Amino acid sequence: MIALLLTGGGARAAYQVGVLVAIAHALRRRAENQALALAAQNPMFDQQQRQQVDQARGFDQGQRLRADQAHPFKILCGTSAGALNVATLASHPDGFLPAVLQLERIWSSFRAQQVFVADSLGLAASTSKWLSALTLGWLSGHTPKALLDTSPLRRLLSRELDLSQIDKQLEQRRLHAIAVTASSYSSGEHLTFYSAHRTLQPWHRARRKAIRTLITIEHLLASSAIPVLFPPVALPIEGQMQWFGDGAMLQVAPISPAIHLGAKAVLAIGTRSTSEDAAPYEQRLSTQPSLAQIGGHALAGIFLDSLSSDAEQLARTNEVIGLLDPQTKAQSGLREVELLQINPSQALEPIALNFRFHLPWMLRKLFGRVGATEAPGAVLLSYLLFERGYTNALIDLGRQDAHAMIDTILAFIDRHT
Repeated sequence: MIALLLTGGGARAAYQVGVLVAIAHALRRRAENQALALAAQNPMFDQQQRQQVDQARGFDQGQRLRADQAHPFKILCGTSAGALNVATLASHPDGFLPAVLQLERIWSSFRAQQVFVADSLGLAASTSKWLSALTLGWLSGHTPKALLDTSPLRRLLSRELDLSQIDKQLEQRRLHAIAVTASSYSSGEHLTFYSAHRTLQPWHRARRKAIRTLITIEHLLASSAIPVLFPPVALPIEGQMQWFGDGAMLQVAPISPAIHLGAKAVLAIGTRSTSEDAAPYEQRLSTQPSLAQIGGHALAGIFLDSLSSDAEQLARTNEVIGLLDPQTKAQSGLREVELLQINPSQALEPIALNFRFHLPWMLRKLFGRVGATEAPGAVLLSYLLFERGYTNALIDLGRQDAHAMIDTILAFIDRHT
């Protein structure tokens, strides 16, 4: 059973969509080719067989595109923007390919105002609240909860997602489990909220635990609530309300939920390229860092550093399990878990800079003041540039990267389905 793990990364999560589009189309083309090959072996097939071939090719009698093949990923795990993506995959009633196409439609037409209030009047009101709180807050008693108002994102999710479909997907065994993560400001714990078959029991580790629940819009907003920028979200936990922020915070073991939910293999789609690690950081440190550099560095640490370290831990664990004899391994209940990672082949900051002028005027001015529209501070821009020019460029990059390793991806899927 394969788990799909989608990490956080704000606007960078558009890259994940491109990878999924390539995989979905590759699976469909392969199903078509297999059906045609079977038909060619028996040219005397009747009308019923012809309809079955057409169905396998992805069309019903009305020539409507379908995705009759089951989800290749039975376990879906997401964090932050990745949680929004897996929720879309899990809640679509018509299968994997239509769900991926819905994701592509949403991300390819993104505008900043679909995520947070980005017009000049709204941003001016938000920043004035912060300034007044810093200067006169002791008089008014008013403390703003976040820099940005994310009510547009709530409306977008409510309009696009029918989360009641998740239970139906689980009942029909099209999916095995879905999990999203969030970090509790109230308790300091990292929580995994999951829906799955009742045989899968919650787990509890140091400072992190799992809770079985119906996934709601509130869970998705909590998982994607970038600290300081997006407001925290209240969720009822064991009879008490707790406040939550982005699931990437305190996420020391992002692969762990997939393993607890029964995965024998994990496909992890990240949003950080290896070229970013190889970048000449001495150039960035030649001058005092801007606010954008500091903010981008903080977001990079929140979103992306834990996956690589957890992958190293998983590799070491697999090596130890591989040394066990079959009987000992069976008695221990341990299992090796194969991991395949897909990450951007190019650094995303230069791509973001190419589209900085697509930002709404007021937002562009605000980002410019903190240095986010210049090369040293472009990391921050790459997380928050929810504009369709940039997201389409990332979708194209994800599609290209997946195509370049599609044989490896399909072989990985075949080994575990």
